Amino acid sequence: MCTSTGNYMCYVFHVEPSAGAIAKTIQAACKLRYQKVIDAHGQPNSENRLRNHQLLGEMAKTPSRGF
Repeated sequence: MCTSTGNYMCYVFHVEPSAGAIAKTIQAACKLRYQKVIDAHGQPNSENRLRNHQLLGEMAKTPSRGF
C-alpha cells in the first residue's frame, strides 16, 4: 500500500499449513468494504447497480490463493 510519495508499506505473514482461511477472510473484508463504497456513493441507474453486483459475484467465484 502506498503511504506517501515514493513510500510503500507491505505486511507479510506466514500461516501453517495453509493461508487459505485467512485469504478468504481478507477477500470477504475487501468485498464488504467495496460494497460500502458503492452504497455510500449511490447508483445513478439500475444498470450500474446490476454491473456492480455481477462484479461482486465474479469476485466470489475467484478461488482464494494461500501464500
